[in-house]
Amino acid sequence: MKRIVPVLVLMALAACSDSSQSPQATTSPETPMPSVSSSATEPAWDLAAQATMLRDPAGDPYPDPAGYLDSRAYGVVRGKLDGSTTFAFPFAVNEPIPTSFQVPLGFDASQYSYCLDTDKTKSPGGYPFATDEPVWCDYILVAQSTGDATWKASLIDRLPLLHGRDAKVVDIPFFIDDTRKQAVFTVPASLLGDPTAFEWAMSVSLVHLPFPNDDFIDLDENYSRMNSFER
Repeated sequence: MKRIVPVLVLMALAACSDSSQSPQATTSPETPMPSVSSSATEPAWDLAAQATMLRDPAGDPYPDPAGYLDSRAYGVVRGKLDGSTTFAFPFAVNEPIPTSFQVPLGFDASQYSYCLDTDKTKSPGGYPFATDEPVWCDYILVAQSTGDATWKASLIDRLPLLHGRDAKVVDIPFFIDDTRKQAVFTVPASLLGDPTAFEWAMSVSLVHLPFPNDDFIDLDENYSRMNSFER
């Protein structure tokens, strides 16, 4: 099993009185998906354009306010992609994602992440975290760059941890559009158990390598107000 994958940053866990439960989902303001560049012909964008996007305010990343680390909108949609049932997870950032950059604050990698809580009765402990403390993320989508144009994306299935087995890690597609201000993960619905409903959060983070470890920082996240998806 491939073990070198990004760790989702969850500083909001410290604010929860019971780390085995996800915070109550709340309704976020909605905004249309920002326009996709006309030259972005990847079919994933057709699916992403169907998502209802939730707004995130500008200028809130802390302690580094770099615009590519500032999420402005994010969403989830389920539909058909190349004939297969697929989930798309699009998001937008405040400034274009650089083709090369120095990772801020002495960290090793910048990271975009989605946490999916598909079963509120279960909270796996362990990978990609160093401790076995329960975390409600059943699945984690991560895209990570150490400072070049390549963003490595993976899906971490944490449910096997509940039975003493290793988490499953698979590569997944991740696309950045021509404006470099939007990106999208796509995941076959079967890899997520094709859930009818789940809660989710998105984060922009800085991480140290290698993994697993708990040495990270969230710059922009919404774990305290998890969002709900239903189909």
